[in-house]
Amino acid sequence: MHFILPYFIIILVVIQLLLKKSDNSQQNKIKQFWEREQKANATRKQDISNLNYVKWDDSLPLKEDNRTLSDILDNNNEALASYEAIMSLKGKQMINLTEYSNTDLKLKYGVANLETLTEYEDNYTSLIMNIATLGHILMEQEDTKDAAAYLEFGIRSGSDIRSNYADLKNIYTNEGNNSGLSNLKRYAELIKSVNKDTIMHILDEA
Repeated sequence: MHFILPYFIIILVVIQLLLKKSDNSQQNKIKQFWEREQKANATRKQDISNLNYVKWDDSLPLKEDNRTLSDILDNNNEALASYEAIMSLKGKQMINLTEYSNTDLKLKYGVANLETLTEYEDNYTSLIMNIATLGHILMEQEDTKDAAAYLEFGIRSGSDIRSNYADLKNIYTNEGNNSGLSNLKRYAELIKSVNKDTIMHILDEA
């Protein structure tokens, strides 16, 4: 027993040192966070007029002059809701800010712009989610031309929604559109969210 005791004491000492180190590291992280947050809250308002806002696509298929699209929307409430949500965003500012935290945004553009930028990002999120939904339904209804038009707008807008890429891949594959498939991969490479690897895997699958 007296041979085991020294080893036990050594183990306890090591554990205490590791816990102390971990505690100090955590305290430093908390301190750095609040220092950064304090600096962010003191950052003055910056000009946000020239940011990379989503450019509306005036060539999107419209219900009013597209019989096929109109028939689908009239018979599918989910598709109609997504279509109307997309159209309601025309003329509104939309921007992809998924790579930034609120603290990042305040440091970069000033605390006074946070509410405005959050609104613009919410508009963007609504856009890409509803595009993915509408595009998927149109594809299922075999209206691939209109589906591709909306899904391509989503991709150009920086969407990182997996179904947006998967559905376009299916359309391009069935059409033998190799240039479209190549473009999909180029856009996927630009994704900065955690969905990038999954999307690249989807596109690489045979």
